[in-house]
Amino acid sequence: MQTTTLEFPHNARTTYTAVKSLFRKRTKFSSIKTDDDLFIVEARHGAWLSPFSETVKMKVVATSSETCKVVVESSSRS
Repeated sequence: MQTTTLEFPHNARTTYTAVKSLFRKRTKFSSIKTDDDLFIVEARHGAWLSPFSETVKMKVVATSSETCKVVVESSSRS
């Protein structure tokens, strides 16, 4: 599993909405789950039983009223 943290100069809700919209419209991920209360987007790429599938989890965390960070976790079965 790999983890990366990105910082953004926007509030957490704006960033979460943008990430959620991006995953739903612009990616090839097959299964997308969102949690609007905790600002988490979890998506899977590849077939469910495939040994080569990848899961990406993004959690948006407010660092102030004007900034936030996005923690990105990626894991694969292979």
